[in-house]
Amino acid sequence: RAWFTDLPEEEEADEEGGAAGGDFAALGGGGERGAVAVTRRSSRVQRYGSYESDSSSRGAEKGWDGRYGGRSPARALFVGGKSRSGTKASFGSGRAPIRAGPPSAPLILARSSFGMSKRGLSTFDAFMTTCETMWGVIIFLKFGGLVISSGLLVTLAVIATCTAVQVLNSLACSAVATNGLHSGAYQLLVANLGTTWGTATSLLYYLGMSALATVEICGAVEAVDAGLEAEAWGPDVVTESQYYDEGVLGSAALVLLALLRGFNSHAVHVIGVVVIVVLLLTLASTLAGALRTFSLSSLQSNLLPPRGEDAMGYTELSYLFTFIYPCFAGLFQSVNKAAELRTPYVSVPRAMLGAVLFTGIGLSLIVVAIAASAPRGELSETDFLLHAFPSKYVGLGGTVVVGIGSCVSCLDVAPTILRTIAASGHVPGAESLGLHLLSGRHSEPQRATAFTLLLAVPFAWLGGLEMVALIAAMLFLQMYLTMDVCCCLLASLRAPGWRPRFPNPKAFP
Repeated sequence: RAWFTDLPEEEEADEEGGAAGGDFAALGGGGERGAVAVTRRSSRVQRYGSYESDSSSRGAEKGWDGRYGGRSPARALFVGGKSRSGTKASFGSGRAPIRAGPPSAPLILARSSFGMSKRGLSTFDAFMTTCETMWGVIIFLKFGGLVISSGLLVTLAVIATCTAVQVLNSLACSAVATNGLHSGAYQLLVANLGTTWGTATSLLYYLGMSALATVEICGAVEAVDAGLEAEAWGPDVVTESQYYDEGVLGSAALVLLALLRGFNSHAVHVIGVVVIVVLLLTLASTLAGALRTFSLSSLQSNLLPPRGEDAMGYTELSYLFTFIYPCFAGLFQSVNKAAELRTPYVSVPRAMLGAVLFTGIGLSLIVVAIAASAPRGELSETDFLLHAFPSKYVGLGGTVVVGIGSCVSCLDVAPTILRTIAASGHVPGAESLGLHLLSGRHSEPQRATAFTLLLAVPFAWLGGLEMVALIAAMLFLQMYLTMDVCCCLLASLRAPGWRPRFPNPKAFP
């Protein structure tokens, strides 16, 4: 078992003292000489050296090599033993004491063992990473059809509903993310929800990201077909039909992008920066094209569903949620960046909630612009894309690039999650398949990437973007539901390990 505690400033250990650059300091009691300092990583214990304690001290006085307090972090990890002194130790975030005093063999994990000195990302970086996953090709391809089939008011209501659902999910994610410091989504979920629930939630997250990769690449293929159909010359499709375009071209693109990710993930990070720039330019171009023909009379004509409010049934609402909810997926992207954030306890909740609210407002403005761009009867599904300013090729080319880049981003996240799950040994057969292995020149999870490719390719042959988007939405909803239920149980049962800092997060020192 492990306890976190906050030490007074005068009891901090020297950051530069002793072995490993002063990574560890010991809490005293009883004038004993301790054995080793340990850190838990993948359920393994690593030995670093001995410590010395002093019975006359109130707490952590001596660090490694007998050096006294300096400016190292006040957060420490105790492992095993009985209480001996008056220092308050607590399980989880260190807010409420559970057992007085450090263990008889106090063992402390200090700040640099978490790599805090190497953390350089800000809250804005986490926010942009989350938004990059949320904003994809669906916005450019399908939102015009949503306004046509359901009207502006119903579409705005569904966007508001999805925003409210994701705000609640963000609160649960923030509570989990601030209940101890973890370097990734899988470690975070298992540490807080337990092995079974955490692994199940992580697998749903992995499957959702795999399906989302297919959604993005099929959207890029559909944008190509939309451009061919808009031309007066030439065929409307690349192969025999749009179904074969998405199946053949989508599968081929998935294979090429998986090879890129499997052999050099550093190129994926460069592509991510390019995709953000292209996404912003494409969004500005399509919005400018829609606003050129902005009319209040057109907006009024598109307010209600074409067949009236009574005609809205399960099929129409399911169609709306299928294409709107995946635009809010990707909350855990900020959690995956926790190991690189300067203040993860503050940045992760703010990035999640900020991205959800920003996406809700942004999508609402987009559908308003689409509804006001042309009157009912003249508005088509691809007008938002084809009427881009200054040319339709800007919108078409940008949508293709965004689809490819978002697919690469999903293929970067999904194999990493699968490899981490396989390395834990909690899924039978995963290790026997070698999914936990790193290989290649750049030590990439190539087997996990190949396994992800085998899952993603069949999605491209399901018969259209709508079916794949529906599967992705279902997987993400099930994942968030599982996590929300676990958070409710932990809070209602007042589990001793449940001490989230949210909604009053304090930066990790």
